[in-house]
Amino acid sequence: MPEPTPAPPARFDAASFTGRRLRLGITDDGRAWPSWVQRVVAELAAHLRLEVGRIPSALIRPEAPSQSLVRQWFDRLDQRRLTSWLATRGINESPAALPELPCWTATDAAADVIWYLGTPASGLALPQAPFGVWHYRDDDAIHDVFAGKPVTEAVLLASQGHTTHVLGKTEARVHSSSPAITAFQRDEAGARLMLDALERLMHQAWSPAAFGEHDVSASASDQTRAPSNVGMMWQLLSRWLPRVLAARRKSSTRAQWTVGIAPLASEREPGQIRLDQISWLTPPPDSFVADPFLWKHEGQWHVFAEVMPFASGKGHLAVCTWDANHGFGPLKTVLCEDTHLSYPFLFEHEGRHYLMPEQYNGGELCAYECVEFPHRWERARPVKAGLRCADATLLQHEGRWWLFYTAVHGGASEDSLYACFADTPFGPWQPHPSNPLSSGLRGSRMAGGFITKSDGRLLRPAQEASACYGGATILFEVEMLTPHDYREREVAFIDPAVFPPPWNERCHTWNEHEGMVVFDACRSL
Repeated sequence: MPEPTPAPPARFDAASFTGRRLRLGITDDGRAWPSWVQRVVAELAAHLRLEVGRIPSALIRPEAPSQSLVRQWFDRLDQRRLTSWLATRGINESPAALPELPCWTATDAAADVIWYLGTPASGLALPQAPFGVWHYRDDDAIHDVFAGKPVTEAVLLASQGHTTHVLGKTEARVHSSSPAITAFQRDEAGARLMLDALERLMHQAWSPAAFGEHDVSASASDQTRAPSNVGMMWQLLSRWLPRVLAARRKSSTRAQWTVGIAPLASEREPGQIRLDQISWLTPPPDSFVADPFLWKHEGQWHVFAEVMPFASGKGHLAVCTWDANHGFGPLKTVLCEDTHLSYPFLFEHEGRHYLMPEQYNGGELCAYECVEFPHRWERARPVKAGLRCADATLLQHEGRWWLFYTAVHGGASEDSLYACFADTPFGPWQPHPSNPLSSGLRGSRMAGGFITKSDGRLLRPAQEASACYGGATILFEVEMLTPHDYREREVAFIDPAVFPPPWNERCHTWNEHEGMVVFDACRSL
């Protein structure tokens, strides 16, 4: 006979949930929910440290504000644009009911946390839970679009009595002419907020009182009232229509990436290279070359990079030699799989060379061992099984191996930085208790391997993706890295506009090795 789950203590405010599973109640009225909500609920229900149930809703959902006739017409048109946008990306967005969950009644033990699907109306009496009622802030994305903001925020809130805490927030880029697409990208980016906040709560085992003191700094909503017919027409003609026309003109261009290499200009000033000594790789006309990593083997420089043909959209890994007298040699394929490959991170362990590419479509992070440098690599072993991540980067620091990565959840992969640590580069891994270490499009996603300066400073290259994907690169100095704490500060901003044209539009990878820097840059075709 299975052992019963220990009953929750009578006084939640005086006791911790240590020794039992955290009870999460979901308040839902049975309506169809978007795919990101379905994914999160399914993952929570399968979590070994959570007990999840459905609480019948006694709350009245706030009515949607009345919209002008022009706004109603625009929303219908915008939903069609979203449907078309999703179809071109192979995304099947089908709202449906939530997965089956146990139904909790008033006679059941109280929930520790209640997730309220939707946004409670102002002044509405919320049910009580020791760690509050959690809900996402539901801003109208149309205001972000018409205001011309580069990013929109996803925010997770917890209401405890008369106090509201911000549990987490992250960003997504604003689509310049579609509130519906903007809202979809924002919701996808915010999907991890619920799981991350619950993981932090379970790891720290805070009391309800201590829990309220560990929130993220608040971010106030700038929601405004719905525009009138005249106001909506003015917004459409003055702001929306020009952006649509500009987007149509831009759609006729294609971004082509290539690789550059140059000596460092200064050891003391991070991010500075000799611009007059940049050597450029000429990319194939039907492909782009990006994500370069530099390795010196037996006195010869080797540059590993992603090569992606425009026609297939599936990248593979290649390598070429470089020297100061002859420049880049020919690109030769070193690794090609059924899934897209990029970000060829190289590392050495126990005298062996390994290659750890990004391949999140394959569902795991694997290392390939070198059989014959630099062209022959064989699949060796998983670094972290079951992990879908982007730009995974290893670091050996003070006797531990660290794995930094951006989790891919749904379609979002640029907005949060996670870390875990182990005794070997193959685990077993322990997650950092402060995950995510960084959130938002500015500086969360890795942009290359960690850089150790001669004076001992440790730098982390990261992407600045607020305005567009891979727009620029930032260098952060890591001031604290332990199994309990992480702290960093920005020390350099690498603006691709300083590169010689035409390769001066974007830069999202930066790797230093023995006084040389290899990076990528972009032009429009």
